Amino acid sequence: MKFKWNNPATMVVCLAALSALPLSNARATVTDEDKKFLAMAAQSDFDEIKLSQLAETKATNPLVKSFAHEMITDHSNLEAKMKPFATAWGITPPTSLDPDHQAIYDKLNSLSGLLVY
Repeated sequence: MKFKWNNPATMVVCLAALSALPLSNARATVTDEDKKFLAMAAQSDFDEIKLSQLAETKATNPLVKSFAHEMITDHSNLEAKMKPFATAWGITPPTSLDPDHQAIYDKLNSLSGLLVY
């Protein structure tokens, strides 16, 4: 069976399993697929945190602000749990949004006022 790595549910389950492993397993045999997944998950967390920080700053709706804060907390926790593995596996954490999320960020950052449905 082939997994879809871009499926959020798959990522959450895999990251939860990864975080449950003792740190000593971070030194176990690591495949290129493991490294690819971890790099992709790290980028996804970084993107979610940055977009959520923007939402928390710019939103006027308290529910949006609250959800954004929850996203920041959850994804920051996932980042912290992945860090020992990334370090052990030689994966450099992302420092910028990927191009697709940068475009979304730029568009949202340029907006102001209330969104009417």
